Amino acid sequence: MASKDKGSRTERELVHLFNNTGIWSAIRVAGSGLTNDPNPDVLAGNKGRSLAIECKSIKGKHKYLYPEEIDQITDFASKFGAEPWIAIRFNIKGWYFLKPENLERTKSSNLAINLDLAEIKMQNIIKYSGLKSLSEEEQNILKNIIESNSYKITRLIKNTYDLAVNVKTLKKESRKRFIISLKLEAPTKILTVKTKDTEKGGDWDLAKATHQAINSLCFEIKKRFRTDTGSWKKGGIKKFFNLKL
Repeated sequence: MASKDKGSRTERELVHLFNNTGIWSAIRVAGSGLTNDPNPDVLAGNKGRSLAIECKSIKGKHKYLYPEEIDQITDFASKFGAEPWIAIRFNIKGWYFLKPENLERTKSSNLAINLDLAEIKMQNIIKYSGLKSLSEEEQNILKNIIESNSYKITRLIKNTYDLAVNVKTLKKESRKRFIISLKLEAPTKILTVKTKDTEKGGDWDLAKATHQAINSLCFEIKKRFRTDTGSWKKGGIKKFFNLKL
């Protein structure tokens, strides 16, 4: 009972945080966690976005989750037309927000949350350009590859960063050819990489070209970046989710 009461208090606190921004509204979902239906703990939205949120409260710095928990919130969000998010309240630090793909997978195939990763993920911003030339399916392919591989950059830099992703689409006859450019801005350095513009190799394949760009960026990071951990400054809900637009 104590655990259930604590979970309810955590959810109410998150609802108040959203409502107090003045631009978001949020409600608790009645019966979440008590039925077999894949319901989120909190629904939040504004004029442009809807969020389906799974809430967790953690005493220490680590927590393990079953993949089924995350699959349920992702499934609900997909059907509801919302973004799936994991909201974690570290009692020693406060609230953090992660996307499901940002969670780490353990050797036993469970999912893990830790404070160090959450701090970095709260600050890393990915911005896209050149998407108008891509279909909706192609945009999803690009974003899924970039965001699911961003942990590689995080582990190498161990610091906050902004990543600009640009797609240049060239057409030859009825086929598209893709050039992916990545610009990484971190506290100590700026790096830019671009896939080769050639009719051979992976440029015809968007997924392959995107993977090549990520791998090239990681190679450059290993050569040129130190892996010292920098400090960060956490913003509020309004700032964080505005940046994620």
